[in-house]
Order: sequence, then C-alpha cells, then structure tokens
Amino acid sequence: MSWFSNLIETYDRVSDIVGVADERGNVLLPQNHMMAKTEICIVLDEQGVFRRADVSPLSIMIPCTTKSETSRTGPIAPHPLHEQLGYLAMSEEKRNAYIELLQSWKDSHPKVAAVFNYVMTGAVIDDLQRSGVDTPSDKQFIRFRVEVVGNQTPNLWEDSTVSNAWLSHCKNTLHYDETLCYATGQIAIMAEKHPKGINISTYGAKLVSCNDEANYTYKGRFKRAEQANAISAEASHKAHAMLKYLIASQGYKCDTQAVVAWATDDAAAQPNPFASTEDMLGLYESVCENNQIEPQRELASDYSNKLRNALRGRGSAAALKNMSRRVAIMALDAATTGRMGITFYRELQSGEYIDSIIQWHETCCWWIRHGKREYISAPSVTRIIAAVYRRG
Repeated sequence: MSWFSNLIETYDRVSDIVGVADERGNVLLPQNHMMAKTEICIVLDEQGVFRRADVSPLSIMIPCTTKSETSRTGPIAPHPLHEQLGYLAMSEEKRNAYIELLQSWKDSHPKVAAVFNYVMTGAVIDDLQRSGVDTPSDKQFIRFRVEVVGNQTPNLWEDSTVSNAWLSHCKNTLHYDETLCYATGQIAIMAEKHPKGINISTYGAKLVSCNDEANYTYKGRFKRAEQANAISAEASHKAHAMLKYLIASQGYKCDTQAVVAWATDDAAAQPNPFASTEDMLGLYESVCENNQIEPQRELASDYSNKLRNALRGRGSAAALKNMSRRVAIMALDAATTGRMGITFYRELQSGEYIDSIIQWHETCCWWIRHGKREYISAPSVTRIIAAVYRRG
C-alpha cells in the first residue's frame, strides 16, 4: 500500500495548512471534519439569543462523526454543530439525537454552548420565517455564526478553536479496541468506515471499504474481518483527505477519471502531463519571456531550450535540489457509483518525471495557428481527444 503510505506522509508534512482554505476555497480537512453545502446562516449572540438569519449559500468545513459522514441515507446520524433543518426542528427523533450529541460537547467551547442554548428554545422555524427565510424543506442546511464582543472570528466554520474543541472531545470520549494498522504499522483505533467524495465528479464512490461494509465472508481465509483489512481511523482520514485535496486543488479531471501528480515531501503541484506546451509555459511565466513561441523570432531549437529552462528552473540551486524529490502520479476512475479504483500509480524522481514531460513536448509538437498567432506547441490531451473524436 505504498500509495496509501505516501498520502499519509504527505498529509503529515503539510500539517500547517490543515483547516485553512486556499484561494479557490479548497481545504485539507482535519480529522472528524467534512465539507458541506449550506444554504442559510443563523446569527446568534454569545448567550445564544437570535439576532438575524439570511439565505446565503456557502460550502464550509463542518465537524462530523464517522457515522454522520458516511451513513446519512438511512439511519439517524446527526452532525455535531451545523445541521439540516430536519435535525434542528422538523423531526422530533432527529432533533433529540442532534441535541444529545450537541449537549455532549457544548461545555468544550462557549460558542457551541450558545448554539445549544438557542436550539433548546425550539424557535428555529419561527425565527427563520420572521426573517423572511422560506423553510420548505427539511434538507436545508443551517450554519451558525456567534457574535461575541472582541472576537474577530464570529463564523464558527472559520474558528479553529471550535474545530480543536471538537477534535479534543472526540479524542477524550471515543474508546474502541485498538489493533495493528496495516498502513502505518502502529497500534491504533481502527476505522469503522472510510470516507467517500474523494472526487466530486463521482461523489458516492469509495476507494476503500471496511469489511463489515462489504458484508461478505472470506471463504475460510480469515477468522476476523480486521485480519484482511485493518486501517486505523487516523490513517484512513489522512490518506483520503490528502487525496481529495490534491484532486480538488491540482488534479486533471475527465468525466469520472481523475489524475494527480504531487511531490510527496510538500504536496507541491507538478507540471500537468496533459497540458499543452502553451499552457505549460504559461504556468511558468516567471522564468519565461513570454507565453508562446513566436516563429518569426524562434527556431525549433529555441523552443526546446525555452521548454527545458522553464521546467527545470534554469538550473537554480532550488530547482536542482527539487530534482531529487519524489513525485507520485495517481490515476483513479469509478466503474460504478459506489466503487472507485486506482487505474495507475507510479513514483518517480522529480528529474525523471520532468524529463518524461520534456520528451513528450519535444517529440509531439508542431506549428499551431490560432487566429493571428502562430507558435510551436504540443497540444493538450483534451484537444487531441477532441480532434480524434471530432468534438468541441
């Protein structure tokens, strides 16, 4: 399971960005957290008194349990803070389960206590309607904002102290039998279920399934399910969260397929193997004079030199050092709505990876005319596919 171990290693090495959204809104999730699409924001004061509400769709990071992240279709499985309207007000059974979970950790943080105090009033529907917010569905997702004098982070989904409080609560209250994790070699709490949603294009597909999820016997090979597949909850989260972040932030996606290449030491994006030369040079404007090769001034040899200089950083000390780093390339596809598989995985030295890309762009390039512009470039894989199948 080298791919699994590499994802865990990468997660640990970039732990400083965990929980922090990048410029595109992608987040490397902490354990016991997930992304959710919310529609309504309810604003409270520090005592939990309602102030206002508005409709403002936003995808946010929310605390979750293993059950609420993976098993929401049938059983009642509340999230511990931000939740759907059905759990907050519309279903007594769901509301009781939500309140019980919220109550179990409300003393961990005053803002969580404020949300608990408010939900206990039972005025959620009335307050929303008085604020002009329609409530036609129990699936409407509510997020909370608690305004405290002097506090600069009222949005609970952006407050790291709230996130850390939930993590501490989980660590202190969840007690399960520990066994050997096959991914890390450490004794740890095993994962009950594994996350889905690694690739947003195939959201329901899982890469790894626990044996109890598969619900089949092992034809006498094993006495216990964990003998066949034992991955700790922490290792599972790190590997899945890292892969999801890499695909969202720098992956190449085509229908149900996703391909991603990353440096295992710092998760740095690697040159896209499917990009055209024009796009490739555009990504490295800082070391290129311009975005395309002008035929009036450039020969084919100049094109080759410029490509090599761009991808290798013109021999700088930092670039030479990076040529020795490891690069992992992974391709995934979902054959069904519930299962995802790895169709390709390979690890290379960065220099070998760069050389392979350079060889492609040197041997598969030609003169391209685009409007009044004419330049040398290897077309992108997307353009090649479109030309072959006469699409686009």
